[in-house]
Amino acid sequence: MTTYVPQPHRRTWAATAALALGALLCASAAVMTYVVAVQTYTGQALENQGLNITTETVPHPSALALLGLVGSPPLIIGALAAILLIGVLTRDHTGGRRRVRYGVAGTAVAALSIATTELLKQTLPRPDLDVYGSGSPLHNSFPSGHTTVAASVAFGLILAAPPFWRGILAAPALLAIGLVAASTIVTGWHRVSDTVGATLIAATYLLLAATLMRLPKPPAPTTPHLPAAPTPPTTHPATGPHATHPPATEHPTQHHRTPAPIWARPGTTSAGTTSTGTTVATHPGR
Repeated sequence: MTTYVPQPHRRTWAATAALALGALLCASAAVMTYVVAVQTYTGQALENQGLNITTETVPHPSALALLGLVGSPPLIIGALAAILLIGVLTRDHTGGRRRVRYGVAGTAVAALSIATTELLKQTLPRPDLDVYGSGSPLHNSFPSGHTTVAASVAFGLILAAPPFWRGILAAPALLAIGLVAASTIVTGWHRVSDTVGATLIAATYLLLAATLMRLPKPPAPTTPHLPAAPTPPTTHPATGPHATHPPATEHPTQHHRTPAPIWARPGTTSAGTTSTGTTVATHPGR
């Protein structure tokens, strides 16, 4: 038995491949940012010079307040719940099924990004290349946890939101990411590479989730169609000059007919003479 499986449109595969390629590029860019900015002498020298300048400036109360709000655990948990709730309450463009899987995907983007950042910050080494100036910390700060929270929550909201709202939320989301990243730099909490790496990690999970969401669904199992039994022809009374009619049923009395007189039988004449010339005597009185 051969089952026909419809192939997805080429544009769907092209868009899926583009998203997967974007996720791979973002992940590669995050790795290259760490290698160049942390593992090389030039990278450390440039970033530490900027870090020394920010630590000598006057503290920014507004920046510190924003970072304290972003790093609050209750706020992070509430943001994850809000992303999931958006997917549960909204419906697709046809008004049919709820977009629960988009809410789950957006929540996963934020949660995995934050977990990945915390893991990398604890495990990635920062070598001592003897380029540290006065006031430069030696511990590793790559990637930025606060920037990851801002970027991952923003990306999760965009993914969970209906398509119409994604374009509207994009500008405020990018603005919030930029404000949080700048706050970590001006307060001396992080270097520039820390914020760039954090944003790239969140973008990697966003594009990876979008890739999985665009994959074509597997075809539903189909039941083989057996050939239908032939339908017996329906007999309708025919009309017209070529119509055929069933033979009429003989009446029972037709089987006991009275023999015809001999002069009325075939082969005789009216005088009682047969066709062979033999005279037959008739007795009409009998």
